[in-house]
Amino acid sequence: MPRGRPKLTDEEKQIRNEAKEKENASKMAVVEEMASLLTSKEDIADMLLMTVDELEKMVYKASKVSLDKIMAKAVAKRKLSLKNDMFALSKKNGTVAIHLSKLYLEQEEDTGAGFAPMEVQVVDGTIDEEETE
Repeated sequence: MPRGRPKLTDEEKQIRNEAKEKENASKMAVVEEMASLLTSKEDIADMLLMTVDELEKMVYKASKVSLDKIMAKAVAKRKLSLKNDMFALSKKNGTVAIHLSKLYLEQEEDTGAGFAPMEVQVVDGTIDEEETE
């Protein structure tokens, strides 16, 4: 009399493999979404109730690409999206436009050149102002 559980038929193996592939696809969608939100590997692994090593193995098995590359691609996409949003917002908001001009056009703010710095001394509750040169 045979011991142990009976062997799976080919049909049962196929059903089992399809279920695993479907589960891995849904986990990959979560990984990509979380990575696009700039979430750390540790947090993604915690959310999926696995270790970072298990996550990296699962990702590589499912996509043949390392988790680091997937995360780098997601970060690049998020940065590009934020830049596009900032440029669109700069048309309505002058502060954003000024920030972008400083960032990309290397423009600087006029800090009041031509005015001498001022020293302020507090003596007995009154303020004495003196210009220095």
